[in-house]
Amino acid sequence: MCFLQKLLLCSLVGFLSVLGTHGYTSCPDGWIPYGSSCYFFGFDQRLPFMSAQHLCIQYGANLVDVGGGREWNFLNGLLRHFAGSTWWIGLNDLEVEGKFEWIGLENPPTNNTFTDWAKGSPALANSTSDHDCVFLHPGDYTMTNVGCTSYFQPICKKSGSGEQPVFG
Repeated sequence: MCFLQKLLLCSLVGFLSVLGTHGYTSCPDGWIPYGSSCYFFGFDQRLPFMSAQHLCIQYGANLVDVGGGREWNFLNGLLRHFAGSTWWIGLNDLEVEGKFEWIGLENPPTNNTFTDWAKGSPALANSTSDHDCVFLHPGDYTMTNVGCTSYFQPICKKSGSGEQPVFG
């Protein structure tokens, strides 16, 4: 990642940590709080889908799942600062073709149907390629499905802690 991207990310992390969200969410260094969750943007990691998920698991997280419009707006607001970057999210249809689900959720919400597909997406698999994994299209950051062996950067998400930090 270039110096300016790191500087911007650090500035955003600091600003959002001070600004806070509804309630207090404590996140590890380098993670961005929003709501009751923490988000990690793997700028220096370009990985295939399953390797990106394994990286998130190492951090006690999963590739990001999007719970609704507010969370989507938060993520889009951050991503617009990183023009040209491509990001994996946890949406996929690896289990059943055409049935997109969020990876890593043991009890996925039955009412979580939020998507923001790019025009012409989702593309269903054909005889020559599978389009089972979803990334955020650079520029407008809408959802587009591609082959899982493509190399993109991960966005990881995990639950934050509600504990107040101790100063002094």
